[in-house]
Amino acid sequence: METKQNFLEIAHENFERWNEALQTKDAKKVAELYAEDNTFLPTMSGDFKFGQKGAEDYFEHFLLKNPFGKIVTEKIQPLGEDSYFALWLI
Repeated sequence: METKQNFLEIAHENFERWNEALQTKDAKKVAELYAEDNTFLPTMSGDFKFGQKGAEDYFEHFLLKNPFGKIVTEKIQPLGEDSYFALWLI
């Protein structure tokens, strides 16, 4: 079973992947993180639509804001042997 520390490391790696994808300004690249065969769950925004096309449409608009993430506070909660929930204030 993964330990909380392992999940913290994995969560940080995933956050960096997400942030790096945002910096490309390529909605398709960011949306690929949310593909069915990937591990990212949809954002909490009500504007997010499922599927590759829906995710691309969402990130087309989101990327116009020139987002850059920096973790200010975080909470990592293991959900099972190979999953976790991350809550970040960025």
